[in-house]
Amino acid sequence: MRKKNLAILLTAALTAAAITGCGGSSDSPAAPAKEDTQAAEDAGGDETGEETDTTAEDASVQESQAEETSDGDGVIIKFGAWGSDHDNAAFLEMAEGVADAVPGVKGVELVTYASTSDFWNNLPSQVAAGTAPDLVLPTNENVFEYIDGGLYQPFDESLIDLSNIDESAINVWTVDGQLYGIPIDAQPTCLLLNVDLFKELGYTEADYPKTWDDVRKISEAVSDPENNFYGMCINVTSLFHVTQILQGFGGDWGNGASIDSPENEAAIQWVIDMFKDGLAVNPAQLGDDWDGTTFATGKALMTTGGVWYYGQMSAAAPDTDYIALPIPYAEEKKHSSSLHSDAIVMLSSCQYPDLAAKTAAYMARNDAQTIRANGTGSIPSNPELAESYYEAHPQFASIKGTESYSVAFGYPAQTSQFETDFVNDLTAVLFDSTNDTPAAEILANLAQNYGTN
Repeated sequence: MRKKNLAILLTAALTAAAITGCGGSSDSPAAPAKEDTQAAEDAGGDETGEETDTTAEDASVQESQAEETSDGDGVIIKFGAWGSDHDNAAFLEMAEGVADAVPGVKGVELVTYASTSDFWNNLPSQVAAGTAPDLVLPTNENVFEYIDGGLYQPFDESLIDLSNIDESAINVWTVDGQLYGIPIDAQPTCLLLNVDLFKELGYTEADYPKTWDDVRKISEAVSDPENNFYGMCINVTSLFHVTQILQGFGGDWGNGASIDSPENEAAIQWVIDMFKDGLAVNPAQLGDDWDGTTFATGKALMTTGGVWYYGQMSAAAPDTDYIALPIPYAEEKKHSSSLHSDAIVMLSSCQYPDLAAKTAAYMARNDAQTIRANGTGSIPSNPELAESYYEAHPQFASIKGTESYSVAFGYPAQTSQFETDFVNDLTAVLFDSTNDTPAAEILANLAQNYGTN
């Protein structure tokens, strides 16, 4: 059954990768993944295998790979990565010294992919051939879909030291009591506010929004749709942004268990009303590729996002004063926000889970987190290192401490299809003046198809 679930998941992931990428555009057909040739030779030469349907033949392939990979001096742990050459160099730097730190591991071999879609396109054949990476570094946003489908295997926590990692980060990577990722960063989500525009409109720091009602009232006062200016930018083509509002209302997808909860209904109805009343805008309505463009070009006063906005604002609006505020709430004692975290995870096809776990923990040590943060601008999962981040990035200092009540995204297991259906149902209402379907009906339909209750 586990193999069947994995096969289904890989098919779904391939479909999702073909439809959307980080920028929402399709990727071209994947080229073969690249591996470090010398590292492969050191590991024992070529690795081949054929997909089989019997347990005995699968075991034979696994034993053959183990014999080929291990040469008596240790094994090579493969680390899958997609990104720039700068990112890949950082991964190798994070792995330096692993042979001395982890007995039984000879080194880390980087298996690079052109993009996330390239990874998913190559993964099925690599799993079948026994050449798939042992470890990869994904985000936690869609993680439940992959865990539920059997793509990732849990870590044996008795083998690794997690004392340097924030508990909230560990929590968002823990499912049913098992740890599926070793976090190297932990980034609370936030509400971005253009301070320059805020002051020009007559507001002061004392007026910073704390509740969703505050956001609504400010948007009512400043929105000017005829001149393409809105109080709030909400990228409704992404489940991420709506989830921030939903959690601020005290709601949660609950991995499918609470899709149609009263809190979720209130949040989605708030979104619908904001659009219907001309107070919020989707980036595509303005011809923008993503919410960062809308915010950086001053077409919206506020938007939901995260620390990745630092790079966007530094490049697109370096002279603009802005601030990251905690995600607003509907009720002060009943709300949360998402903790966005990248972590090293272990694929279920990994043949050396104990050694891979120790390697992953080594690559999440404090020095490695610093290397990663310096390269990407992410907030380390180590609380002491995170403190240094906030000191260096005062725009984000206001969200320090919000990780204590930040939680997992909680998307249903069929995340890709759920997001497609949710976005289609929601936008059908938002962009059709004759469609007055209430949030309760949208969520009830989704709960019927994706709910676990």
